[in-house]
Amino acid sequence: SKNLFFKLIKQDFKRRIWYPILAFITYFLFLEVILLLKLERLIRFPKAYSYDAITYVKDYFFGENAAKIAIIVCISAFLCGISNYAYLHSKIQIDTYHSLPVSRTQLFWSRYVSGIIQFFFPCLIHVLICAGIAANRGAFAAETVPAIMSYITLQLVMFVLAYGATVLAVVLTGNIIVSILGTFVLFSYSAVVSALIHLLFDRFFQTYINYSGWYDVCLSEKLGCFSPLSMLLKLFDRPYNTTMEAAQQFYTYDFSYMGIMFAAAAVYSLTAYVLYLKRASEAAGRSIAFCALEPVIKTMIVI
Repeated sequence: SKNLFFKLIKQDFKRRIWYPILAFITYFLFLEVILLLKLERLIRFPKAYSYDAITYVKDYFFGENAAKIAIIVCISAFLCGISNYAYLHSKIQIDTYHSLPVSRTQLFWSRYVSGIIQFFFPCLIHVLICAGIAANRGAFAAETVPAIMSYITLQLVMFVLAYGATVLAVVLTGNIIVSILGTFVLFSYSAVVSALIHLLFDRFFQTYINYSGWYDVCLSEKLGCFSPLSMLLKLFDRPYNTTMEAAQQFYTYDFSYMGIMFAAAAVYSLTAYVLYLKRASEAAGRSIAFCALEPVIKTMIVI
C-alpha cells in the first residue's frame, strides 16, 4: 500500500502512547511551571532583578534556559531510541517483524520518523503555550519571535543528534543492557578521552599547564568533537554576544555549528540505517551484533 509508511507511524504511536504523554508532562513541568513562577516574581518584585519580564523571556527563558533543557532533550532521545528499537533484542519479536511483508527500509524509517514526531509536537505545543503566557503577562516583544524560532530549532537538532546516536547503539548491540552502555559510550566518548588525555598530561608531564576550564579540556580540537556530548558542550560554551550599546547579554547560538550538529546526526542515523539493513536476525541476544566490530569496540572501551 502506498500509505503503508504512515500506517506504520500511526501504529507505532498507538503502541508507544506512553512516550508522548511522558514528554508532554515533563515539558509542562520544565517550561510552563518555571515560566509562571519566574514571571510572578518579576511582576511582584521588579526592583529585585536587573532585568524586566520581556528581557527574561527573550534572553533567558528562550536563551540561557536551552542549555538546561538540553539534559531533558537528551534523556528523552535516549528513552525514545531504546524503546523504539528494543524489538531487535528479542528473537521472537524480530522474527515476527521481519516476517511481515514490509521492507526493512520502511520499518526502520517509519519508527525513526515516528520518534521525532512524538518528541517534536509536544515540545512545539508547550513552547507556543509559553509564548501565549508571556503575551498575556505583557512580557512578549517582536524580538522574542526569532528567539522562539531558534529555541525550537535547537531543541530539534539536539534531539535528532542524541536520537541518532542511541539508535546506532541499539542496532550495534544485541541486548538492552549493552545498548544502554553503548549509548553512553557513543554519546560521550570524545569528551571522556579528551579529559583522560588532560589528566595523563597533568600527571606525567611537569611542563604541562592548562589555563582553560573543563569545557576546553573536553573540546580538544586535536581529538575532534564527534560525540554528541562534546558538540553540546562546545555549542553552549559561549552562546551569547554582549552588545556595546546595552549592558545586557543576548543569547544567540551559533547556527553554523548547529548545522555541523545536524550533519553529525545525519551520519549517525544513516550509519544506523545501513547497519540495520545488514544486521542478521540471529544477532538478537548477543552482546555485539557484528562480529567484525568487536575488536574495534573492545579497543575503544579499553582505552
